[in-house]
Amino acid sequence: MTIDERLEKLTERHEALTQSVELLRIAQEETDKRFKETEQRFQDTAKRFQDTDKKFSQTAELFSQTDGFINELARIARSHENRLDDLERSNPKR
Repeated sequence: MTIDERLEKLTERHEALTQSVELLRIAQEETDKRFKETEQRFQDTAKRFQDTDKKFSQTAELFSQTDGFINELARIARSHENRLDDLERSNPKR
């Protein structure tokens, strides 16, 4: 193999390696771009989960308060019912 043939082969290999490196660079840029987009979507989703968790906590607190109100109303209703029963017993209809 002559020097010219060797140079030609080296040039071909160099061109092939250059093309491969360029393809790898493009692929890496695309991967980086997709990674950044995915990371942004992940952060957006994490924020929505935090917001949803906060709303669930607020809703649970409201349900707890409502339960307390309903129990208090039931207690008042029983008290009034007992009072009315006592009044009916002490003043029977004639």
